Amino acid sequence: MKHVASLDRDDVERDGYTLHNAQMVLTPSFLKGITVTLAALNLLDEQYRSQASSGDDDTATPEPGRDIRIGMVYKVLF
Repeated sequence: MKHVASLDRDDVERDGYTLHNAQMVLTPSFLKGITVTLAALNLLDEQYRSQASSGDDDTATPEPGRDIRIGMVYKVLF
């Protein structure tokens, strides 16, 4: 979980937000050298804008919504 407080600076007011992320890493014993990763970012599909972006909430670029990622790494063992 990631929480960012609200911002009130130089005519810019931006609400805070909380993101919920999850990640699972599997290393199956029957597949030597293989690691599989499953990650879900912004699980609740929160609409938010980074506190570092310029402009007010109407003009600032929104951050990505829900993001699901799957990855696999193969390590050659010598």
